[in-house]
Amino acid sequence: MKLLIYGPMFAKKSTHLIKSYKDSPNSIAITNKIDMRYGAGKIISHDGIEIDAINCCEFSEIAEAINGVETIFVDEIQFFSQEFVEKLLALDKKIFFYGLDKNFLGESFPTTEFLQKRIESVKFWAKCRCGMPADFTKKNGGSNNIIEIGGSELYEPVCKKHR
Repeated sequence: MKLLIYGPMFAKKSTHLIKSYKDSPNSIAITNKIDMRYGAGKIISHDGIEIDAINCCEFSEIAEAINGVETIFVDEIQFFSQEFVEKLLALDKKIFFYGLDKNFLGESFPTTEFLQKRIESVKFWAKCRCGMPADFTKKNGGSNNIIEIGGSELYEPVCKKHR
């Protein structure tokens, strides 16, 4: 079984990952090295719950660690390469991928889009400041870089009207 859980920031994707991980014996959690907001070796949700995780960018960094595990949880999938994802998809394991589907410009992240075309997926929604479902992540400041790590000080979930 392979499943993609995607949506904008603040849609409780990491919270779902953490709770699912805690309910899954013989599992491992992985996140990308690019997101070191909370230090290495952790996945932490916006509401403060956390688990230990392996920070990596390349499949070779986790190849040994995933031997013998039944379930793999991958956070921030949008930051991983397609090659990394293809190697995971080839494994005979349960894998849950979590991540953003679009950047702050509304453009799809290639890795997330790649997965959407190949495996089952579930869209999580956040809540806009107006109370409507939020499908977008709006950037409020910072640089014009597509990838800029941040939290609520930089991003907010918004509906189409407030995009």
